[in-house]
Amino acid sequence: MTTGASGGMVLKMLPVSQTIEQFKALDLRDPCFLRAAIDILARTHRATSSVDFASSGSLPVVLGGSEFAIKFFPPVFAEAFKNEVTALRFLSKCAVPKLLDSGFIDDWQYVLMSHLPGQSLKALWPCLSSDAQRLACRDVGQGLRKIHEIPLRSDFDKSSWSNFLSSQKAACVDRHTKLGLPAELVSQIPNFLESVDLAPRKICFLHTEVMKDHVFFESDRFESSASVVGELKFSGFLDFEPSMVGDADYDFASVGVFLSSADRPMLRSFFEGYGELDRASSVEIRRRVMAFTLLHKYSNLTWYLKFMPSANSFEALADLWWAT
Repeated sequence: MTTGASGGMVLKMLPVSQTIEQFKALDLRDPCFLRAAIDILARTHRATSSVDFASSGSLPVVLGGSEFAIKFFPPVFAEAFKNEVTALRFLSKCAVPKLLDSGFIDDWQYVLMSHLPGQSLKALWPCLSSDAQRLACRDVGQGLRKIHEIPLRSDFDKSSWSNFLSSQKAACVDRHTKLGLPAELVSQIPNFLESVDLAPRKICFLHTEVMKDHVFFESDRFESSASVVGELKFSGFLDFEPSMVGDADYDFASVGVFLSSADRPMLRSFFEGYGELDRASSVEIRRRVMAFTLLHKYSNLTWYLKFMPSANSFEALADLWWAT
C-alpha cells in the first residue's frame, strides 16, 4: 500500500523487488503481471482479445494477443530497462520490436512494444531440416550485419568499451575460478588474453546475446507435434536489455555457443550472411572471439563445456568452436 496524492491509500499492483534476492524469489508468472498488462494496454488505448505470459524469459513478459508485448523491469534492473528502450529507439529501422510506450507502474518500469510475428528459432530448430537450419543462420547473420552497420549516435560513449574490457580482464581469472572452470584452463587465462590482439576493429551497437531464443522467424506452416515447418521468413531480434556499444566481434561469442554450437556448416552460413566468410576462416578471428567469450559479461565456460566440445587449451577450444 502507498499513499496517493489525495492522502488515501493506493494498492500496489506489482510486488516489491528492490534487490536481486527479492527478484529471484518472485514468481514471474504471477497473475499480478497480467493485471498490470491489462492496465497498461487500457491506459494507452490499445485493445487486445487476450493476455498471457510469454513462453520464456528472464523477466516477466506478457503478450497482448498477437500484437503487443509488455516487459516488466523491477527497480533492481533499471539499467536493463534503459538499455532496452535505447536499443528499440536506436534500431527502429531494423527488424526489432517497435517501441510503443514505456513508463512506470508502481516502482517497476515497463516497455510496451509490438510483438514479433512467428516463433523463436529455438522452438523451430528441432523441426527444421539441415538446409533450413543453415538458411536460418544465414538470415541471422544478415540481420546482425544491419544492426552493426548503423552509425552510432554522437551521444553514445565509445570509450565505454575500453573501460568495460579493462574491468572484465581484471576480474576474468577470479570469475571463472568461482564458476568452477578447471584449474588447468584457469591458469592459462592471463597468457591467452595477453597473446590475442583485442584492439578495436569496428565499434558499433551490440546485441550481445545472439542466440536461438532471441531471434524470431515466421513460417507459413508450423506444427511442432508433427515436425512440420513451411517456408521461413526472418522476423527479427528481441531482448536488448544487455545491449551495449563495443567491438563487433564480441557479438560472435554468443553466436558460436548458442546459435551454431560448434557446428561448422551453421557458423559458415552465419558468416556468409554477415558478409565476412573469408575473414571467418582466419585463426585471428577465432582467437579474438574465444577471448571475448572469456571476457563476456555473462560468460560461464564451466556451463558451456557441458554441451560444447572440450579441449585442454583456449587455442584448441577456439578451433573447435569457431572454425568454419
